Amino acid sequence: MVRFNQASFLNSYLQDLEDTPAAAACQAVPGATNPCLTQTEFDTVDVGDWPNNLGALIIVSGFIIMLYSGAGAVGATQNSQPALLVMFTLILVSMGLEYFLLDICLGGDNMFHENAKEELSEKLASEYTLDAESNAFSRILNSVMIKSQCCGIQGPNDFSVNETLTIAGETHNIMIPPACCEVQEFSTPREGVNALLECSRDTWAKHTYQLGCYSVLHMHFYDKYGKVAIALIVYLVLLEGTQELFIFLIIFKPYDKSNRSSRKSSRGSQSSARNSKRNSQNIFVPFSRISNMGSDAKRASTEIW
Repeated sequence: MVRFNQASFLNSYLQDLEDTPAAAACQAVPGATNPCLTQTEFDTVDVGDWPNNLGALIIVSGFIIMLYSGAGAVGATQNSQPALLVMFTLILVSMGLEYFLLDICLGGDNMFHENAKEELSEKLASEYTLDAESNAFSRILNSVMIKSQCCGIQGPNDFSVNETLTIAGETHNIMIPPACCEVQEFSTPREGVNALLECSRDTWAKHTYQLGCYSVLHMHFYDKYGKVAIALIVYLVLLEGTQELFIFLIIFKPYDKSNRSSRKSSRGSQSSARNSKRNSQNIFVPFSRISNMGSDAKRASTEIW
């Protein structure tokens, strides 16, 4: 979802971009070069690999859930402790991943956010240009900065712009992108253009947005999707914690001596009964009588059965 719906997320966010004063001022810039060219709809979005990494984390977490569910089914049907141990271990791994995803949703200072900011800053340094006619990343960043009233990825210091532009026959030294500049309501388009150009000449202009766009966008998506994602993750963690408790009780249940003694006593009584029955069947009862066999009548003999 994260990988294949980046353009949909962005287009939904930028749908009312043209209503902002800064966007109207950018559209009124005369001449062929528009230093704050924007766009409200994108077919594809390339902002680096970090969204794909987030999607991969979600896929791996789902795959681990499938694995431990299978191990649990085997353990339950076959009464297999090794399968339950595998399930116990995989649930611990799954809970660790879910905690990491929860930290991402909450916006903690973790490795994912740091890598994302670093990758976006490198992309800004290598690809951003004021002439954004053929540069999709520059149009994306301009649109986000104007819509979000932010500047750069982490702030204005991300930019090292020092370009000269000729607009309507006038030369302007641009030190910071005009899309970073705060523009209030203006009476004429030319007044808005002048406000943008005046701001962009100075990197420390008081009308430059100081907040980075990464944190602004994170807060937007948190407000829109974060609460649902957090509720789902917390539900999974609680469910898996309950499963861990039951598995622990099954595998590591305490040793019951009285139960074992009763089983041994029962086995002993059953064995005694079998032995008694066997002995009663094999008792030898002698029987004797005077034999009438033999030729010597004076010698008596005895037959025994």
